[in-house]
Amino acid sequence: MRVLTSTLLVCLAACSAGESSVRSDDTADGSPGADVTAPADGSAADATADVPVDPDVQVEPDTAVTEDTTEPPPSPLAEAILEAMEAENIPGVAVALVRGEEVLHLGGYGLADVDEQIAVTPDTAFILASVSKTVIPMAALLAVDDGLLDLDADINSILPFAIKAPGFDDAVITTRMLLTHTSGISDHWDKLAELYVDGDSEIALGAVLENLLAATGEYYDAEASFTGAAPGTAYEYSNIGSALAAYVVESATGVPFDVMCEERLFAPLGMSHTSWHLADLEGVPLALPYAYVDGAYETYGHYGFPDYPNGALRSSVSDLSRLLRMMIGKGVFEGTSVLPEWAVDEMLTDLVPELEPGQGLAWYRYDDGEDLYWGHEGGDDGTATTLFFRPSDGVGVIVLANIDAPETEESWALYTIESLLYEAESSL
Repeated sequence: MRVLTSTLLVCLAACSAGESSVRSDDTADGSPGADVTAPADGSAADATADVPVDPDVQVEPDTAVTEDTTEPPPSPLAEAILEAMEAENIPGVAVALVRGEEVLHLGGYGLADVDEQIAVTPDTAFILASVSKTVIPMAALLAVDDGLLDLDADINSILPFAIKAPGFDDAVITTRMLLTHTSGISDHWDKLAELYVDGDSEIALGAVLENLLAATGEYYDAEASFTGAAPGTAYEYSNIGSALAAYVVESATGVPFDVMCEERLFAPLGMSHTSWHLADLEGVPLALPYAYVDGAYETYGHYGFPDYPNGALRSSVSDLSRLLRMMIGKGVFEGTSVLPEWAVDEMLTDLVPELEPGQGLAWYRYDDGEDLYWGHEGGDDGTATTLFFRPSDGVGVIVLANIDAPETEESWALYTIESLLYEAESSL
């Protein structure tokens, strides 16, 4: 349910003019360079601290040390980001810029909660929408490495229920097809939209997938849930296909998908502000998702859905910078192997060039005319996200925003902010 909240026009004007850009020497990631724009109302830490005075030194009254209360101006990068946000009415943004193992910049701008005037920080968790999908092949390839899963096996040899593409009863659907969006499974949005709920969904992942995709399922609709093409012969982006890939991993390993991700990925990477479920994020600052309607912000509230692996991961840029650096490092993070190198290479391989050039395992590639980038972007109610890196130099950028993406994204502010960060890399 949407709840009308107050406008941010005054706040964003304050962000670009009267708010302080507070530089922290140490971030939650343990690396330098986190900017947090915070209201200049005394609620944020002062940019300067008291100067210590030696008690044994006599200071004449006219030379006494006084506290400098002058706030430093926002950096040019912060000003540019705030301008992009104001131009498109974005309440809050968090960003990360990395190069190899190094974090060059972490920043929080604007508000995570408009009514409560809670600022975004690098530790604020946003719902990631389809950037969530980048984690699914990691779990799948860990299962492959454990000898528990074959990406090219018939998923019906793994699942506790049968799924067949209508009209192609003899055709095999594989996990590789699910992860490259070539399985023939489509998104039944009339039903999926009904499954969004406030908070976490109580419907189990396997239950919703069986009801949608098994011929005996409660929500089964052959035309709505399948593309009509034989598996492996055509490309169609599929949220449900991605969620099904996660459930195949769960079925093959006998470990709930969310638990496996926590134990094998998030915990080893130190991602303490990350979870698939709201219930596991108690005490973690969260960004409320918003729409901008008639000059005011309306929040969708914190929502969930049962097919959670395709879009319900919540994480902060400080945490995601660890995930991205692990990928740039070929599976190694701070000296610890999280994924085998061959698994990273497999994710970042053009696997179906004849159907969708640049599609890897969930991750995909784009070419800006000068370089190649691998990653993913996402959008859902009140959230827009992007996570990409350049293999050529190991530079990566993450941008998270708590606003609906526009219908036309050619000049979308997230892309502007992304470009600003890539441009800033050489000077940081």
